[in-house]
Amino acid sequence: MPLRIDRSLASMALIALGAGAAELEYHDKFDSAVEAAEKNRQLVMVVVVAPVKDKEGRDLCKMFREETLPEEQMAKLIKRHFAPFLLDVGAVQAGKQAVPPVLQACFKPNEQISVPLAIFLDAKCKEVHRIAGYAPPAGYIGLLRKVLEKVAEAVPEKDRRDAQRALERGKKALDDKDFAAAMDALKALVDGGATPADADAAKELMNQVEAKASDALEAAEALEGKQKLGSAVRAYQECARGFKGTDAAAKAAARLVEIRKDPEVRKKLNNHMAASLLAKARQDAEQAKYPAAMEALDTLLKRYGDAEAAAEAKKLRERLEADPEIAGQVRDAKAKAEAERYLSLGDSFRRNGMLQKALAEYEKVAAKFPDTTYARTARERIAAVKRELGEKP
Repeated sequence: MPLRIDRSLASMALIALGAGAAELEYHDKFDSAVEAAEKNRQLVMVVVVAPVKDKEGRDLCKMFREETLPEEQMAKLIKRHFAPFLLDVGAVQAGKQAVPPVLQACFKPNEQISVPLAIFLDAKCKEVHRIAGYAPPAGYIGLLRKVLEKVAEAVPEKDRRDAQRALERGKKALDDKDFAAAMDALKALVDGGATPADADAAKELMNQVEAKASDALEAAEALEGKQKLGSAVRAYQECARGFKGTDAAAKAAARLVEIRKDPEVRKKLNNHMAASLLAKARQDAEQAKYPAAMEALDTLLKRYGDAEAAAEAKKLRERLEADPEIAGQVRDAKAKAEAERYLSLGDSFRRNGMLQKALAEYEKVAAKFPDTTYARTARERIAAVKRELGEKP
C-alpha cells in the first residue's frame, strides 16, 4: 500500500525493536547489521513495514513478518546471506524509531512506497536491489535468490577465478587432513571476492573443520579430566597447531598458557616429561642406540633439571660417558652432519684440483672434531693432499 516517509523523521530517537516469537531475528541496530554484513560477507536486508491493511483488510506486513520470512528454508537462506534490520514506519511516526541517515538516502523526499519492502545494501551501504510488496514463502525465496544472483554477476571475473582456486586449495587441504591450510584458503575465499555460492561452499567446509577441531579439543579436555596431563598437553598442542584458525584451536592454545602458568601443574608436567625422556633414554641404551639415549638425557637435564628424574638421568649419562666406545659413538653422531659436509666439500675441491682449498676443509674437521672417526679420515686425506702438493705430511 502506498505510504510516504518524511526525511525529517531522522532526528527522532532510535530504540531497539523486539521481534515476536514467530518472527525472524533482526539486528537491534542498523550499525550492527552493517558490521555483521561486513564480517560475514553478507548483504544488509532492511525490512520496511507499516501498520496498514490492504483493500481486503489483510495486514500484509504482519503476514510477511510472521509467515513469509520465518519459514524454515527462507530463514536459513536469510541467516546465511543477509543481515536483517527492521524499519517500522509506525514506530518512526510515533517517535519510537529514527530512520538511520544511510537509509534516508534510499528514499526520495515524500516518496510513496509499497510495504512490505525489502531493501538490500552491500557492506558499504550501497543499495544493490529492492523487493516491494508481499509474496508467500514459495514465491519470495525465488526473489531472494535472484538478489544473490545479481550480486554474483557483479563479482569481477578475476575475483571469481581466484575464489575458485582458493576453494579447490581448501578442498585438497581438507582431503590431505591439513586443516590449518584448509582454513587459511577458505578464509581467504570468504574474505575476498567470491560469489555467494562459493562463499557458501567455503563456509560449509569451514564448518567441517570446526567440528573436527571441537572433537580434538574435547578429547584433550577429557585427558586432562582423567589427570593424564602429559597426554592432555600433547593433545592441546596438536589441536592448537593442527586446527589453527578455528575457535577450538584458539581455546586449546589459551588452555596451554593457563597450564604453563600454574606452578603446581607445571611441576607435574615437568616430572611427567622428564620421566618420559628417562624411560626413552634407558630403552635406547638397552638397544645400543647410545647417541639417541644421550640426546634424550641432555634434553631432560637442560629442560627439566629440577625434575624428580634428573638425578637418575645424571647417573645414566655419567655411566654412558665413562665408556670410551660409547662416548666415541656419541661424539661421532654429534659431529656427523657438519663433519661430513666439510669432508664432502674438501673432496669436491680435490677432484677439481683446488688442493689448498681442499686442505682447508679437511683441517676444519680435524680441528673441530679431534676425537672422532671423522677426524681420523680428515687427517688421512690431509696427508694425501700434502703428498700431492709435494709437501711432507
